[in-house]
Amino acid sequence: MAPAPGFYNIFYVNGFQTQPGEHDLWLRQRRDLILLGSDSRPLIDENRPDELIVDTSTAAKPTPFACVIGETVSI
Repeated sequence: MAPAPGFYNIFYVNGFQTQPGEHDLWLRQRRDLILLGSDSRPLIDENRPDELIVDTSTAAKPTPFACVIGETVSI
């Protein structure tokens, strides 16, 4: 299907996991935004082993995460 004229079409937004290939970047620069397990190790999606799960467990967590999204996505 062709995009509708005059609209910006978004087909994929991953709001709760990191992107493939960014594992090391997130652990180095944004570790505080990664959800940790009871063993203090980062949680990884079992079906996508190269994607870390982002921590959105408190009201304060989504704000810095949204800033990261803004770094890479411009609308």
